[in-house]
Amino acid sequence: MTGLISLLLGLTSNQINPRGIPWRLLWTQIHSGAISEKDWLDINEAFMLSLKEPVEFLDIRSESEFNLDHIPHAVSMPWLRLVRNPDALDTLALDRTYILYTFHSESAPCKTVAALMKNNGFEQIFILKDGFAQWLDIGLPVELGVDG
Repeated sequence: MTGLISLLLGLTSNQINPRGIPWRLLWTQIHSGAISEKDWLDINEAFMLSLKEPVEFLDIRSESEFNLDHIPHAVSMPWLRLVRNPDALDTLALDRTYILYTFHSESAPCKTVAALMKNNGFEQIFILKDGFAQWLDIGLPVELGVDG
């Protein structure tokens, strides 16, 4: 019972907060069913795909994390900014292949952004299964950011 009360209080305070995540985006992420097993790529699959065809990595971590280091040529698109302002997606081409990642991509932000993108007409959206942490662990190339 306490969990339900906490959830309701959290959702209510989110909606009262002017910088909260809009209900329509929360509802889309929870109920869209837009994300399936085939949308997840492990590190090797993502790396091989990036060698075979043009792929754009979208780093949806905060700008400060991106500015430390990131996958080479990745584009910074912080997930909170996208959720609060979905018009930022207008800067991306609908016909490209995108791989989303955070530090540990088994996370709600990746699912939220992937669902948001799919609901806005993007078709080739993947999530990096083990995130940037795994990318670092196996020694794949990284690009240092301005703070790195």
